[in-house]
Amino acid sequence: MTTIYIDVYFLINFTVDLLAIYFSAVFSKIRCSMTRILIASIIGGCYAVLFILFLESSLIMYPISVVILILIVLTVTGRISLYRKIKYAVSFVLFQLIIGGIVYFGYCNLSRVLSKETIDSIGANNKKLLVLAILILMAIGVIKIVLSLFLNVKSEVYATIELNFDGVNIKTDALIDSGNLAQDPFDRAPVMIICIKEARKLVKLPENIEDYDKLMTCLKNRVRVIPITQGNRKRILYGIKPDSAFYLKGNKREEIHMTLAIDAEESDFGGYAALIPLAALEDIR
Repeated sequence: MTTIYIDVYFLINFTVDLLAIYFSAVFSKIRCSMTRILIASIIGGCYAVLFILFLESSLIMYPISVVILILIVLTVTGRISLYRKIKYAVSFVLFQLIIGGIVYFGYCNLSRVLSKETIDSIGANNKKLLVLAILILMAIGVIKIVLSLFLNVKSEVYATIELNFDGVNIKTDALIDSGNLAQDPFDRAPVMIICIKEARKLVKLPENIEDYDKLMTCLKNRVRVIPITQGNRKRILYGIKPDSAFYLKGNKREEIHMTLAIDAEESDFGGYAALIPLAALEDIR
């Protein structure tokens, strides 16, 4: 008879879910805090324990599994479009199958690399699961470092964006900035930060952009107040929701959805007129 401790079983499923959730968020370009990832992983780990204790041979496991999947997706994604939620759910299931298969393969073959003293007759399965969980947790740190290197390379690429506001059209080159995690507090849309010189080509702005009453008049009462965090510095920028925005590349012209935040302190961003987050380009195929 095989004995598996519940705490060890929870830990291995928690770590697999953690890795799958993190990979899926990166792949789907979903901005998610580590707190959300941890909460979703705990939900997945608890469900695994519940499954093995009560639901393994029950038909009710299928609807409950769907509910748990939806709960994990909602926990991670927050208030984003349904398309992006579905995209994340599919990627999460795929990564969970892939990572789960790798872990199962490692579990079956781990005894070959562990000493006989380590794997004895008492608790051998639990020791293998515990070693696997520790290895996965260590791998997450390495994977995050590697992914951050690739994201930094990607952030050096620029995108040409076409903006329209109140009948005025402009094209601007924006640096793709993986560190730009700003969100519009009204609809959680990603935020492109644009320098004031470039913004004046699109909209009429008062000399003093801090004059809120004049700004409201110029922007036809469509001003948005957007909190921005840059390093340890937090600021409040005024912005607008453009009538339309398009990503341009060759013959490709695809609509994107975002908010513009006007930065009155910067004349440019490393030679570019704006900083556009990766999240604003995530639906481009």
